[in-house]
Parts: sequence; structure tokens; C-alpha cells
Amino acid sequence: MFKVNISDTTASYTAQITIRTTTDYGYNNLWFFIHSKTPGGEVDRIPVEVKIANPDGSWIGETSGTIVENTVYFRDLKFPQKGNYIFTFEQGITEQSAKNVMDISYAVTQNPTK
Repeated sequence: MFKVNISDTTASYTAQITIRTTTDYGYNNLWFFIHSKTPGGEVDRIPVEVKIANPDGSWIGETSGTIVENTVYFRDLKFPQKGNYIFTFEQGITEQSAKNVMDISYAVTQNPTK
């Protein structure tokens, strides 16, 4: 669970999702769902695909030893309400668990004004 406090509803934001897998991860992508809850209690669920490897098996993200790090950005987001938003992640793959996924991070930053 990730909690993000939004104080300016006129600003635009960028959300950054970083996923770290090992080089033993057996697929070229990872599907998951982002669940969001607004300060007013409204909920939403969106699917997200993160490309982990190219079709030839080469890694797309940054590699360091046996760790592969991939980052996805959602730019120019608007939040309609001030307050705390709650974000949770649910795996969207057909297997019972996402093996060789080490961790996921989520950050929301306010974009500079133009």
C-alpha cells in the first residue's frame, strides 16, 4: 500500500512505478492492476503492463548483476481532490505468485509549473 498526499488540485503530477526482478524472471512482461482510492472514497482499478525483456530475451531495463530494474512513468496526471490517495497493487498474471519479482516502488511527484 502506498499513500500519497495531494495538496494542489490545479497542478499536474507524474507517477513513477519501478519494478525489480531477477534475471530468472521467466517472461518478457509483467501485468498488474493499480487500485486507487480517493480521499472521498471513490475507487478505481486500472491494468498496467511493464515490459521486462525484448522478444529476443535481452533485458529492457537497467541491469546490475542478477537484478533487472524497469520503470514506467504516467505523466501529466491530475488529482481532483485534496488529501490522501491510497494505491495498492495486485498481480495480473495467471500464476498464483509472481516468482522472481523482488519489489515494486511507487512515487508521485508534482511537475514543475510551466
